[in-house]
Amino acid sequence: MDYSDVSLVALRVFREVAERGTFTSAATALGYTQSAVSRQVASIERAAQAPLLERRRDGVRLTPAGQVVLRNAAQVLDQIDATARELAGLPAEGGTVRLGWFPSAGAVLLPRAIAALRRSHPALSVISREGSTPALVRALRSGSVDLAVLASVPPFRPPDAESPALKLQTLTERSLRLAVPANHPLAAGDSVDVSELRGQRWIAGPASGEELLMGVWPGLDERPEIAHTVRDWLAKLQLVAAGAGITTVSASMAAAAPAGVRIVPVRGGPQELCLLAELAMAGLTWSDQPGAKDVQLVYLSYPDLNQALQANQIEAMSQSEPQSAQAIAKGFGKELMKPYDTTIGEPIRALVMTEKMFVEKPDVARRVLLCFTDADCVAAPEWLEALHGCRSLAPLVAGDVRVRVHEPPNPIERYESMWRFGQEAWVGQGWAATANLLVGADAFDRIGGFDPTWRHIGEDVDFCFRARDAGLELAYCGGAVVDHDAERELRPLLERCFRHGYSVNQAFYRLGAGYRAWRDPLPALVGDRALREIGHSPDGLDPAEWRRMVRLARLSYAARVAGSAWAELVRAR
Repeated sequence: MDYSDVSLVALRVFREVAERGTFTSAATALGYTQSAVSRQVASIERAAQAPLLERRRDGVRLTPAGQVVLRNAAQVLDQIDATARELAGLPAEGGTVRLGWFPSAGAVLLPRAIAALRRSHPALSVISREGSTPALVRALRSGSVDLAVLASVPPFRPPDAESPALKLQTLTERSLRLAVPANHPLAAGDSVDVSELRGQRWIAGPASGEELLMGVWPGLDERPEIAHTVRDWLAKLQLVAAGAGITTVSASMAAAAPAGVRIVPVRGGPQELCLLAELAMAGLTWSDQPGAKDVQLVYLSYPDLNQALQANQIEAMSQSEPQSAQAIAKGFGKELMKPYDTTIGEPIRALVMTEKMFVEKPDVARRVLLCFTDADCVAAPEWLEALHGCRSLAPLVAGDVRVRVHEPPNPIERYESMWRFGQEAWVGQGWAATANLLVGADAFDRIGGFDPTWRHIGEDVDFCFRARDAGLELAYCGGAVVDHDAERELRPLLERCFRHGYSVNQAFYRLGAGYRAWRDPLPALVGDRALREIGHSPDGLDPAEWRRMVRLARLSYAARVAGSAWAELVRAR
């Protein structure tokens, strides 16, 4: 098929899939069936003679060839649209900017920016649309918006790993606040301690695999009671005013708060905990009263910090970008510690505290998190923040594990991608791979840690099952992602399958779960059952590729049979 035969419909469908991130979302937006969308994308891939989209459990991702096609498709479609406008006698869009913005920006930031633009550039027209940050990043890549206001967290890393990199500029840093009814007990003081948030009724936005639960204070040590689920921020504030619950807002939203709503800061958050832990490690005591302890803590809003430091009203400040960088650049502040200089490079530092602090400050100590990931995994930039944001869902929270392959992947890597990790489905079964798992310190103690007598994945199942028996729930957080390299050679693949067979044989006796592969060796010898049993069929694969994958599946199953038989011989129970 010649690439010149590709239809405009197919190009529009491809751009929509790239922007939306899934075939299902694109079909819904276009009013097509999913099979129609799949056919249009397949027609372009046949013309390009290369895969343009990488099909993954969490949606699709552009391949290098797909990025080339998308970039040129956007230019073609924009020219077609401009031609249609000109023929219809409509004005050219040379002075039009297409802007995307994340939801809470529409309450204060966006209206002020558009009003200022009208005064300074009256001939410039702005067309805007609301969307989640991941959706807006895809829209930028697909060319359907020209620029976007995104939500991010320090240290403001790139929102995706595509090339070329997006040009980013930090506009402002917003602190998180609490919106409460004016007559609520939490509105009585100047601030609220995070411990006072237990047992409250929350007004939250709908959670999804790519968006965190917005509206609930991050890091709560209990499952929040969601009284109302609302996407619109102003509707949330009106419900707060009506006394229906409380919600979180950025400090900038205070100007949009209706009558009957009070915006208050919350103490005891991650940055404050980091500061208190570091003071404790230095043997220093602290208080918010003058002269009582070694260090007096003064709580100021972001804009006031630099001014206070410059005026010598405070001697040091604990704050993230951009305020601390501005203070250093202006010469009235000095860098004492790089804010993200940790082994994992994340803004929420691992808290290491003295035994004295653990004994004297148990309310602080029990907020410490334990996050597990394999040593050979690569965490996404937002991994720790996403896990921390999902912590309120359950005492144990599992993130996604993606299999990372080379381009082009060899047959063993392709086979690994077909079966290696199914974290979301496993959570539904009551367990998760500790390649990506967050556990509260108190929960870890209740579970009793890991049992070293287990081999391979049985250790993970045992840990999660003991958590379940202790009454501790497990939740899934699709936004917290780590990548695990696929095996590229046959021997490491078979060695791991051997350990897997050994481990699930252990689980059969110890937990009543798992299976004994040695009792059913037939899939290793004949037929394609070894591949079908991990959820695959010949549909979508050419016959030669299906045969290759069947051979690898048989070899893998044979290694599991051998591991299972060995566990039986040595009576691993």
